[in-house]
Amino acid sequence: MNKKILSLRMERQHFIKKAGEKELPAGMYRLGICYIDGKVTAKDPDKAISLFTKAAEKGHTRSL
Repeated sequence: MNKKILSLRMERQHFIKKAGEKELPAGMYRLGICYIDGKVTAKDPDKAISLFTKAAEKGHTRSL
């Protein structure tokens, strides 16, 4: 894999995790997607559901 692509993926992962940790609704939703598909993080459906629920409670409509 190209080093630039790998670097961009790692950067993306970093910012998605940071947004989720700061409990930003869109960040929690995107981090949940990562836990569902396992492309950026290890698959963890339970963690994804928890993040979707928290995001929905904060008004993120796509998380419903």
